Amino acid sequence: MIMHLRDCLFLGLERISWLGSLVLILSNLPAIGLYVQLLSVDHPWIGGYEHVKPIPPSVDIRLQLAEAPVVVGDAREQISFSLDPPRPASSLKGSGLLVRLNESKQSKRVEVPVRLPIEFNKTGVLQFSSGDGRFWLDLRVGDARCAEAALVYETLTGDTTEQQIWPVVAQETPIQSAEEFPESSPFRELGEARWWGTDLFLEEYKGGEAIHRLEMGSGGTFLDVSMNAWLVFKDHQWQSIAQIEEAQGLPIARIKKATSHGLELEGWEASSHVCLRLPPTLSTPLKMRSEDFFAQLRVRSEKQISCMMDKQCLILKVGDWVLKTDQRWRILRKEEEKNAYVKGELTGDLFVFDCIETKGAVKNVCGHYFPAVRTQKATMECPVQRRQGPGVHKGRGKNR
Repeated sequence: MIMHLRDCLFLGLERISWLGSLVLILSNLPAIGLYVQLLSVDHPWIGGYEHVKPIPPSVDIRLQLAEAPVVVGDAREQISFSLDPPRPASSLKGSGLLVRLNESKQSKRVEVPVRLPIEFNKTGVLQFSSGDGRFWLDLRVGDARCAEAALVYETLTGDTTEQQIWPVVAQETPIQSAEEFPESSPFRELGEARWWGTDLFLEEYKGGEAIHRLEMGSGGTFLDVSMNAWLVFKDHQWQSIAQIEEAQGLPIARIKKATSHGLELEGWEASSHVCLRLPPTLSTPLKMRSEDFFAQLRVRSEKQISCMMDKQCLILKVGDWVLKTDQRWRILRKEEEKNAYVKGELTGDLFVFDCIETKGAVKNVCGHYFPAVRTQKATMECPVQRRQGPGVHKGRGKNR
């Protein structure tokens, strides 16, 4: 019976060790293939290919990997052009071209034709390159005698390829905010100034062109600027100058125009043209009433009155300037005191006694009130009844 069972087996017991070895070899074939593949990568002499180590992302690598159309498209979206007028009193003639890289906020003034090396930084932002790379912006005069731009790159084999040639449309210099200037730039400080409007005191009593008041920094220092005046950044501060020749080589600025949206200024830092806008500073509307201003108002003569101002007894003559400093009113009688107020060396609330007007049986004390900033005013008309006794005399003020 035992012999019969052994004969029926198609495999002999002596063959079991050989079958185990065969199974082991077949199960390890995939691992052997993978090992040979890895070995061939690092050792091409066995028939594999040479392994290329990863290279940090850069514009050249992206171009080498046949991604040039995508890269060039991204670069073009980050480039803008604007006219760059020459600095006044400089030897440059005509307007140059200002090339701006919008995301990196870099700019260069160029004369066409020119080749500008550029590159992408690690975050994918386009910036000017310090050396001659294999990626550049080519600006030239095209067949139609118009400026055109082309993004050009050089392959590893030395071939030069141009991508996306387009006409250069130069806009006006874009208006920048203070934050767009580097902290070390003088135009950062100018862009952070507060525009209060025009000096209404000078308009009322000195005439001439409008004077715009700029509050510089947080110290309450005011800079008065007319439309035709120049500002220069000198001795670590912005200041007015009489002649542009005084600012040779220094940052300069001037008012371009004033609108309801703000005060636009243009300037030159070195040879580059910049523009910025100061929004109007919102101030509380001036609400001034004559009865809040005068008490015990009396007409002493055709050119003289007596009154109480903040519990101070004063006798005023037509033409007097009364300045409030340190919570007290005082009359500016000397000419040098008045000049100091005009120049901003003396500050404070001011009342100017203009005249005494007679309308029938009523006499009106007329004048103007100016807060310390002088960009607001109230026209004062305080009637004084001839038969009215002492006390508070009601009047009206027209505010501006």
